Amino acid sequence: MREMERYTMAEKIDQIRCPTLVIRAQDDPLAGGAVAFYDALRCPKKLLEMSNRDGAGDHCEMGNRSLLNRRVLDWLDEILGQPA
Repeated sequence: MREMERYTMAEKIDQIRCPTLVIRAQDDPLAGGAVAFYDALRCPKKLLEMSNRDGAGDHCEMGNRSLLNRRVLDWLDEILGQPA
């Protein structure tokens, strides 16, 4: 994990231009920077927060992957202009 700390998007985040979906699970210990990353984006963006109430609050939303998949696909439909 310490090795991963060397990698950062700080110098690159302003170059992101495409629509970006940021996903944050409520109890994911690795998602601590998700909101700061989202806030720093200057492109079309959406923050998708997954909760324990929905069974998707753990790392990688493992308790409810079907809900995650549905929400990601709904976002793609919005971005690509397809009806939901």
